[in-house]
Amino acid sequence: MMLAAAVVAGLSAAAQAAGGGGDARSPFVFPVAPLRTDPGHGAMLLLGDLNGDGETDYLLMSSGGTVAYDHAGRPLWRSAVAPRYFAGQHAGWVRDDPNARRPMASDLHGIVADVDGDARNEFVFLDASGYEVVALDGASGVEKRRVDLRTVFDAPPPCTHVVPSRLFRRTEDSSLVVVSHPAHVPFQGKDTVLAFDWLAPKSGSAWRRDDLFGICYAPARAIDLDGDGFDEVLIGLEAFDRNGRLLWRVEGRSDQYTTLQIGNVLPGPGLEAIIGEYGHAGTDRGLYIQGMGREGAPPVARYLRLSGNTHSATIGRFLAGRGLGQILIRNNTHVGAEDVRRHRILDPLAPEDTRELALPLLDTPWKGNLENGRFMGEYPRPIEWDGDEEAEVLAVERHVPRPRASVHEWRTGERLLVTNHRGMMEAGVRVCDVCGDGREEILVWNENEVAVYFSPSPGREPGPPARRHDRLYQRLKSVGNVVYNAP
Repeated sequence: MMLAAAVVAGLSAAAQAAGGGGDARSPFVFPVAPLRTDPGHGAMLLLGDLNGDGETDYLLMSSGGTVAYDHAGRPLWRSAVAPRYFAGQHAGWVRDDPNARRPMASDLHGIVADVDGDARNEFVFLDASGYEVVALDGASGVEKRRVDLRTVFDAPPPCTHVVPSRLFRRTEDSSLVVVSHPAHVPFQGKDTVLAFDWLAPKSGSAWRRDDLFGICYAPARAIDLDGDGFDEVLIGLEAFDRNGRLLWRVEGRSDQYTTLQIGNVLPGPGLEAIIGEYGHAGTDRGLYIQGMGREGAPPVARYLRLSGNTHSATIGRFLAGRGLGQILIRNNTHVGAEDVRRHRILDPLAPEDTRELALPLLDTPWKGNLENGRFMGEYPRPIEWDGDEEAEVLAVERHVPRPRASVHEWRTGERLLVTNHRGMMEAGVRVCDVCGDGREEILVWNENEVAVYFSPSPGREPGPPARRHDRLYQRLKSVGNVVYNAP
């Protein structure tokens, strides 16, 4: 915490000396051992306390293996093993099996969590076969345990994602939800979810559900929606309780759904799931809001009709004083020969004719941007950048010679920061409150280094650093945060 605070202070002073403007071009950068990366795969960054010192550490996964660094960028360990998303293609599972196409890049290919209840985090992932779940010690990288899914379930499919959860124990993330998400954009019921107790795999508590309608950008979610201490499991259009009992199924009209986000957007005691339509018929333009509802009441189920389809949606607090989140939506609109990315902030509590608030700065055609140099913000997501009561917008420009990320005031479009990090990977942007001061930092990386951008503006009064390790905060920062499409 002290090192990070010193970095923040240094960046603030540097920004002020440079004339302000919030354009911090001297982030905290640390080198990493050169990562072997393959086209289309790059490397992915996970955050968590690996060595038990209470600070946020860094773990990078790539086809060349896994490497871990402490909060100051000092090496902790390196391993030749890598999650299936990276290692699997070298075993031929992508090239040789046309029905096992590479799944969407996600931070759920590996997780940092305490799955064995010893108060120390492990790095947990699926090996190259897709059948074995492996746990490495967070501090040393030494293998602690592995479980073969074929010894727990009858003929399971090779799996792609793993999610820690509290299904069988209220106080421990020792239940694992494992997902087979075989296709890049599934249009039919192809997904399988397996849930079992990591500490007692053969205890009889395991359950399985097949033929689920997967959402391409959202393999699975496990989070406590109703506040009872146990997680629910959301996959595609369905939600299950900790025993595998169906809670709800969204009876959608579309042939494709591209987002599944979790947050608190409606008054009430629990969280809601946000599911957006992106049908190829061109007429599916709506957003589903599903929640558990109050005890004894039916589930919350609302459908909001929108002016456009939903290519991506993320949740942030854009309206001060509400205490609830709003939904940042990107949709695609064809204008003549151009495909325009339109961005809106949706207020679910407002009347239909006023619920969509425009972000005109980001409404730009994406075709031809390499030639005309126009700003194009793709995959926007909320970020609590300056510590005030309203979130800002982080936009990523990928289809340009030098990919970069920028932060904007959503009401005025004022640009508060643009990253200046060379060779930022296509999937290399993450948002998290690294320092625990109520503001969120931007992390970008490539095969040689990691850069952490801090807000140079005065923040809130220093608060408890527990937020960055708070389970709900971290879960909300990961469950909807497929790296390719969101933080």
